[in-house]
Amino acid sequence: MAGVSYDWTRGYPGRVAWALVVAGSLALSACVGSESLMPPRKVNRPQAAPVEPSYAAGVAPPSSPLQAFSPGQPGGSTIGTGPIRVALILPMSAAGQGAVVAQSMRNAADMAVSEFQGSDITLLVKDDHGTSEGAREAAQQALSEGAELIIGPLFSGSVQAAAQVAREQGKPVIGFSSDASVATRGVYLLSFLVQEEVDRIVSFAASQGRRSIAALIPETQYGRVAEARLQQAAARQGLRIAALEYYPPGQPQVGVQRLARVIGGSAPQADALFIPENGDGLPAVAQALQMAGFDPTRVKPLGTGVWNEPRVFGLPALQGGWFATPDNRGFEAFAERYRARFNTDPIRLATLSYDAVTLAAALARMQGVQGFSDAMLTNPAGFAGADGVFRFNPDGTNARALTVQEIRNGAAVAISGMAHWKLLLRRLVRQIWFRITLFCLGGFAAAFTALLLQPYIPEDVAISVGADSVGNILGILAASMLTVTTFSLTTMVSAFASASTNLTPRATQLLMEDTTAQNALATFLGAFLYSIVGIVALSTGTYGSTGRLVLLAVTVLVIIFIVVTLLRWISRLTKLGTVRETIEQLEAAASSALRRWCRHPHLRAAPRLDWVRMARAVYPAEIGYVQNIDVEKLASIIESRDVLIDVDVLPGAFVEPTRAIAYVDEEMSDEDITRVRNAFLLGGRRTYEQDPRFGLIALGEVASRALSPAINDPGTAIDVISAGVRILALHGARSAEEQDIAFPKVRMPTLSTADMMEDFFVPIARDGAGLVEVGVKLQKALQSLSRLSPDVFGRLAEEHSEDAMRRAGKALDERDLERVRRHALNHMPEQIVQKSVAYPGSQAR
Repeated sequence: MAGVSYDWTRGYPGRVAWALVVAGSLALSACVGSESLMPPRKVNRPQAAPVEPSYAAGVAPPSSPLQAFSPGQPGGSTIGTGPIRVALILPMSAAGQGAVVAQSMRNAADMAVSEFQGSDITLLVKDDHGTSEGAREAAQQALSEGAELIIGPLFSGSVQAAAQVAREQGKPVIGFSSDASVATRGVYLLSFLVQEEVDRIVSFAASQGRRSIAALIPETQYGRVAEARLQQAAARQGLRIAALEYYPPGQPQVGVQRLARVIGGSAPQADALFIPENGDGLPAVAQALQMAGFDPTRVKPLGTGVWNEPRVFGLPALQGGWFATPDNRGFEAFAERYRARFNTDPIRLATLSYDAVTLAAALARMQGVQGFSDAMLTNPAGFAGADGVFRFNPDGTNARALTVQEIRNGAAVAISGMAHWKLLLRRLVRQIWFRITLFCLGGFAAAFTALLLQPYIPEDVAISVGADSVGNILGILAASMLTVTTFSLTTMVSAFASASTNLTPRATQLLMEDTTAQNALATFLGAFLYSIVGIVALSTGTYGSTGRLVLLAVTVLVIIFIVVTLLRWISRLTKLGTVRETIEQLEAAASSALRRWCRHPHLRAAPRLDWVRMARAVYPAEIGYVQNIDVEKLASIIESRDVLIDVDVLPGAFVEPTRAIAYVDEEMSDEDITRVRNAFLLGGRRTYEQDPRFGLIALGEVASRALSPAINDPGTAIDVISAGVRILALHGARSAEEQDIAFPKVRMPTLSTADMMEDFFVPIARDGAGLVEVGVKLQKALQSLSRLSPDVFGRLAEEHSEDAMRRAGKALDERDLERVRRHALNHMPEQIVQKSVAYPGSQAR
């Protein structure tokens, strides 16, 4: 695929086609954010037993009528003229809404073929009349005409019937039923499944600190399926189900009353309330909750995609609530083009047909009929369609990229990421001068508090406090605080120098951000300034007898605060800059960055297509390290346009004006290019916030320094190896349910497992090759990673084990080498060393 040219992919149709085949691992239970709202999607999607598709349970019809299918219009029509035949089976002449939905989905298929330039497929459109027997006949006819793939049908029974025929001839089916029971290998469902939405919202609630969930379940098939999935998802996330209550559809009052003891009052037993109800039933539920005294600020309301309706957003009881739903913007862009082509609004399910046909066209273009194999359709890389990123699971179900939306002030808003200003604010707060300035201002305020309070102190309460006595206390305080501040600064500088010399200069910035040290300096300087202001005020006669009393009281409080701070500072001085403390700080910084990355892979963007480049490169205006990428800002630049931004670097990459940081569509203006460039924050050094690799690099430097002949401290290297295993284990244990794609039009490189292991293990293996204890610990660490996450670390750990053994073989005698070899991975049981494919490399070095 590396040779694919960009010529035919210019413009929206080509971009959609190639975006459908995504080359990186996707966070498929993640979110695709949007602040805009899709048309009402009142979907009741039962899963437990064969049922009709979701539209039959309440998907709103289009705002203007569709052209109905007429008997004179042949159900056996074709779309396209490509050499590869694909069947599209729909209930074109079914009774009721079935025909309306079928016509909309047929139109969407027509649009997909026309927008895919040079499509290699011909669609054989067959009518199943909305019956299982009709679907069987339609499938037989399509296969006899050479169909290599069946798209559809719509109803669960029809999917089963068509699949039985297709299975006999070894042809796959991509159906539209929302009944997961009909899915199996070779029969893949491209529909909205409630299970994925429940998984996503429960995972997100857990990531936000929710620990106990109550549930109010409608007695519908959708409700029962949602409840079953809730139990499973809560168990996986370690959440407690505080209570489950049920109610007949439209009659939630009794259920809410029974639940009130769990979700009501000032100390509710649950901190989240799950309600799998649609827009028809939610107003009654919300009213019952209000009457029961439910407070959504104490107990977070949780829902699924059936909440995604404007009438739901105005319900007071649901304000602040979270719900999981597919991407809105993709459907809106699709609907706009659909209206322009057919002069009517599409049914919400029309995107399913559009995505299925575009996927078929893309696979046919790349692989021919081999593109429809199970291996290709279940490619874990997944695909990106109008409704966001999706993947077919081997069992025939699908996993979708979902957005988590929050209801605020009558609207749904996607949860935001970290913009530049948030990052800069966090850095500002951690600066030592910032905290000192705040405490100095506090010293001013404390001194003037006496002036403000003295009018409120009765004269008969005031005792005789001489100005000299208070002044002497303040003078002693000022002198001592100046001395302690000077001593503390000297100690800190010495600790920084020691850490830089004996460990790594990369640890200095963490030591400078130590909150205990900053609080100590700020307290001492603030107290010094308070004393000076008090002395000046006393010398000018500003304070009367009541004022001196208040000043004395405030001084006593300041002294108590100083004593507490001084005790904490003395305890901290015993650790500041020590080897163990520095390793712990580096581990904490790297772990924090990696946790954020695992929760929001690709910084909430979509994975980058390594083999496709946009037409125009964006270059930085300066030289430096990428410290932060504001993906939300990039997404806002192209929010209302059908264009993509392909980011080419990760935080930590070193760039200069000849190194492209992103690729964009050629139609973007120079002003847009400038805005794209400004979304990348560059600096003179690497930082830890968005760069997990930097912490591992710093730890590797600590180990290398400890293993140098000048220091010769293998124990420190062993401690560092243990810290590295703990950090990398976070990456290996990452869950797709924690991952989050909010901006599908922005594409980002993948954080490379191979690069992280190379950053950490290679320096230690190189510098510790001559020490048997380090070699044994290194091999044990690689064993641990292989056992913890064989799919992620298996092959890589084996390669690093072999590399370390080669290095040790040149530095150790045979006896010591045999001790190390006994712990090498190639001497471990075969089941431990499972093979895996390395993640794509990144550019940050």
